[in-house]
Amino acid sequence: ESPTLHHDEKIRIIERTIEACNGKAMVIAGTGSNSTHDTIEFSKEACQRGADALLVVVPYYNKPSQAGLESHFKAVADAVSRSNACDARRDESPKRSPGCGAY
Repeated sequence: ESPTLHHDEKIRIIERTIEACNGKAMVIAGTGSNSTHDTIEFSKEACQRGADALLVVVPYYNKPSQAGLESHFKAVADAVSRSNACDARRDESPKRSPGCGAY
């Protein structure tokens, strides 16, 4: 259960998954949290470590309005797009096909 893991443990799981897949499959890192700021920072870090895509969730333990939900996802998308971390990684990576079993 990811909310019970420390940040360093989550990063290590992403790194080990990328190593295990060894380019055979895309790695989709779950980077959601109950904080938009933390989700943005974790998402950027996951991309920098080599994640191919992100899985971002509604902030748990909160009850944001529809506008709050839209703001959350827009802020994450804008921040990660500005960092270009995942896009730069994708440009360097060979095309991958599923087969690693890491999903």
